Amino acid sequence: MVSAHVEKLQQHRGARETAAAVLRENAAERVAAEARRPGLAAANDTAARRQVRANATASAYQDTRPGLFASRASKRSWNEGREELAQEVRRSAADAATAWEALAALDREIAVARRAEEKASDVLGKADAVAQRAGRAIEDARSRWGDRVPDGPEYSETGLQDLTEKRELSAPWADEEFSRARTRLFLAALALHKAFILNAGPRLFRNLNAMMYILDGKGRPKDAAAILAAWQTLFLVVPVVSTTFASVGRMFTGLRRESLGWLLVDEAGQAAPQNVTGALWRCRRAVIVGDPLQLEPVVTLPWGGQRALLEEFKVAPVWAPSRSSAQQLADRLAVAGTSLPGPAGEEVWVGAPLRVHRRCDRPMFEVSNTIAYDGLMVFGTPTDRKPFHGENAWIDVRSSVRGSNWIPAEGDLLREVLAGLRDNGGVQAAQIRVISPYRAVAEESREIFLSVFPGAGHGDLDQWIGTVHKMQGREADTVILVLGGDPDKPGSRRFARETPNLLNVAVTRARRRLYVVGNYETWGSERYFTSLRDPAILTYYRPRSSTPGRPELPL
Repeated sequence: MVSAHVEKLQQHRGARETAAAVLRENAAERVAAEARRPGLAAANDTAARRQVRANATASAYQDTRPGLFASRASKRSWNEGREELAQEVRRSAADAATAWEALAALDREIAVARRAEEKASDVLGKADAVAQRAGRAIEDARSRWGDRVPDGPEYSETGLQDLTEKRELSAPWADEEFSRARTRLFLAALALHKAFILNAGPRLFRNLNAMMYILDGKGRPKDAAAILAAWQTLFLVVPVVSTTFASVGRMFTGLRRESLGWLLVDEAGQAAPQNVTGALWRCRRAVIVGDPLQLEPVVTLPWGGQRALLEEFKVAPVWAPSRSSAQQLADRLAVAGTSLPGPAGEEVWVGAPLRVHRRCDRPMFEVSNTIAYDGLMVFGTPTDRKPFHGENAWIDVRSSVRGSNWIPAEGDLLREVLAGLRDNGGVQAAQIRVISPYRAVAEESREIFLSVFPGAGHGDLDQWIGTVHKMQGREADTVILVLGGDPDKPGSRRFARETPNLLNVAVTRARRRLYVVGNYETWGSERYFTSLRDPAILTYYRPRSSTPGRPELPL
């Protein structure tokens, strides 16, 4: 009910403004018309007096008519005078009639304006009454539920940062009473669900056995209805099934168009649109979740081949796998959204953006917000978290080694950083991620990681160490970004500076601490990476020698 009052209040605020504008316009027309009336009334009086004088003059002139024996000249002169007076009478009568009609028309205009003004005033009064009733209902709701009721300037689009943050960090309607009721409803629904499953146990058991045969590849019914029934039974017990796009075709063989209910696509900014097609075809509805300003789809088909296919089938470049992601194409249909500046000066449309960032501490948030989101993000990470060991730092490594993206000196510093985190701060291996723009650097980093944390499982290393592309969607308390890069090939860094996406992903993997290991001059001068040179973001550290007494690493 409160939401209806809020909606009604918002609607009638607009209606009231419209009614008030109409009232002002009608009142202005009436005032302008009334302002013209004295002039027209005076002109009407003047014309009427002129007509009276003309009639009186013409009547008096009749008494001067020449006698029977007057000369022809005198009779002719008198007739000419009479004709002139008759013309004056006609002119004065016409002017008087015109003046009277103008005054009468103005009076009619004033009457119409007054009726319109009265009607607009009545409409305004009704709008005010509705708004007041809705306002009182909202005030009553606010007295009960506080600022959970979303009405007020903080819930409107505004350029004031404090109001924007208050709006984005709020949870409308989710007061404690509502949350408890929703939880009770959910638990009751689960109990009903459980009762149904237990009551239909034998049939469900047979269907689930059939489902296991399908998933194991041991057998698949030829009847599409039987396959669908098996899947429906599984979804009744397990509401969500996770799979990769590469497996959708094999897993859901036999399911027809719109057989399933919902498709939830995560990391859609990294998925080529063509990858999603099979899953979309099998579902009735979809929720596409992703970030076009994180890593883009990785497509193995060279651009030349993609372009040839586009030309052959007369398809626009936007549909090329390497030019758009599933997220970008979904955003094209979004009515609600915002535009963000793109790397080439064009704008990127983002549908229904979730603006609150709740993962990283301030330094990483500020870098991401600056280079990728034009300052639109709102900091929502809890500020009362326990202090964490060390400080964010850029460890400057200069090396003359050429011919590879792997810089051994950076490996030495990586080993030192890992050992310092382990020995000085008690940071565990599972709390650390090592990432790099280059695959060769990530592979060398694995061996160094194992030398410092020999107990780390080899299987887990795939989750802990890898390229930035591989680490999208993951996070850790501490992230060490090992930059690498062949000094003889400055062009090899181009892919990292063309868009903010790679650095945006790399920085936001770190919840508490970010360490950058690499050449401060070469990488720090690249586009977007310049933001890391801010002392408020990263402490600059350069190990000048291996002699005792050098500054300790900021660990």
